[in-house]
Amino acid sequence: MSGADNAYVRALDYLSSEIEGTVSVIRDIIGHSGEIGTQVERAFHSALTKVLPERVGVSSGFVLDSVGGISSQLDIILYDKHGVPPIFQDGELGIFPAEAVYAAGEVKTRLGSKEISDAWDKCFKFKSLDRSSQFIRRGQIQSIHYLYGKESPHWLPQFFTLAVESPTRENFHKLIRDTMPEISSYQMAMESICCLDGNLKIFMRTKATCESEEVLPEAAQFLSGPDFRWCTYTTHRPWALFSLLLTSVASQYPQTKVNMVPYARKTAF
Repeated sequence: MSGADNAYVRALDYLSSEIEGTVSVIRDIIGHSGEIGTQVERAFHSALTKVLPERVGVSSGFVLDSVGGISSQLDIILYDKHGVPPIFQDGELGIFPAEAVYAAGEVKTRLGSKEISDAWDKCFKFKSLDRSSQFIRRGQIQSIHYLYGKESPHWLPQFFTLAVESPTRENFHKLIRDTMPEISSYQMAMESICCLDGNLKIFMRTKATCESEEVLPEAAQFLSGPDFRWCTYTTHRPWALFSLLLTSVASQYPQTKVNMVPYARKTAF
């Protein structure tokens, strides 16, 4: 592969170096206090803003649906920046209508059983939100998405976890196996767990057989489907691989026509 062909990956590698450099400086200055988590979250926010399409906003906060459901506080929220405005936004914290949110994620400095359990709980709560408040024309929802050969009125949101450090490869396998809950439906699954440490592991849904190679699995993607399965992939370019797969999905994000009127139901004006 020529230097020109590698330009995109090299740019992603540069962002990875920025994240790692930020984490290193934070640790040197403030040690291992709880403040590290906030600064690591900001570093990932900055990197995501640089790789995602401009119309995709990056924030943290909560996701609210029109029937009163609300997510846990989420470290990362990817939303339609040019569509419906946030329900509330103050600095880095926002509340967003569920129909306008494409994906959400958690940021962990160190990945352990407690952190993975917390991420799964937040994933379930986020994916369980109602997303039916869309404009209807002639009996049909205007936003129709074609996923896995079938029509769906709702874009299936993704959920991921980004971590700086994880256990060794063997312990990582055991950690995921022992911590991962029973999944009743692929729609409720977490699409990826990406760790940026030296023994980088990426846990994702894929149709392909994943092996410890430096080439990208051809069928790997972040849109989980009924015939997908969990698979571990080891790479020397964690951020580049994660960014590549996330961006490939982000390029397909639709602009859902959200009807905000139901969000004000049972309210006296």
